[in-house]
Amino acid sequence: MVVTSIATLFVLGEVTRIELYPVMSIVRYVNLANFVEHVEAIVMAIWISGIFVKFSLYYYTLVLGTAQWLGLSEYRALVLPIGFLQVVGSIWVAQSVQQMGHFFATTGAFFTPLIEIMNPLFLLIVALLQKKFKNKNPKPRSVG
Repeated sequence: MVVTSIATLFVLGEVTRIELYPVMSIVRYVNLANFVEHVEAIVMAIWISGIFVKFSLYYYTLVLGTAQWLGLSEYRALVLPIGFLQVVGSIWVAQSVQQMGHFFATTGAFFTPLIEIMNPLFLLIVALLQKKFKNKNPKPRSVG
């Protein structure tokens, strides 16, 4: 990420701050021996694949963690309701790219640490406390 940011600043300079996707702008300059050109599609495919993997991982952990938290034996019953809530939430947060940019520039800076750091940390603390209290109250053994 640092290398990408530095490369973007070196190529675009002051224009970087007004570009919506500055990396896509600098990829247009790639030209290797007049043969390898227009690699925007490759960069976009890598970018979208990475977003898909990240979203899928968050979605899976959210569904699995919620199922474990509720004490359900099967997590599959939560896939559709949580997916519906995510779609509704995404529309509610930002209805356009401009609104999304404004959200992340203002209040999104407070929500991102909450979701990406505080929530997993909270779940870890709860799991450690549950483990600690389970070890203090062992089940009585039946003599048989």
